[in-house]
Amino acid sequence: MAEDTRPYGLRLLRAAALLVIGLALAATTWTVVKAIQNPDVRARRPRWLDASDAFDASFWLPLVMTLVIGFGLVLLVFARALRRLRSGEDLYANRFGRGIRRRGEQHLSEDEA
Repeated sequence: MAEDTRPYGLRLLRAAALLVIGLALAATTWTVVKAIQNPDVRARRPRWLDASDAFDASFWLPLVMTLVIGFGLVLLVFARALRRLRSGEDLYANRFGRGIRRRGEQHLSEDEA
């Protein structure tokens, strides 16, 4: 009988989430520090915008918002996977194909393959 690998998956998922949180904090902090040091950096006028139209936008706010929203979406995916693993769901149960077979791996019996 195969051993239950859910605790390993939970531990790996928690470690990945902590790593992403640390990276998000570091990237956002660095960006905010650079924005404070260089508040005069402006975004470039898009090519599709007429030269007669007024355009004066900060470079930093869209960058910080992209970082926060992007890392938030990654953490949302991790939180959903963590919730599914805690409830006992096998995240690989309905996958397509046979998967990668390593030497000695017995995740499929011969009649299932």
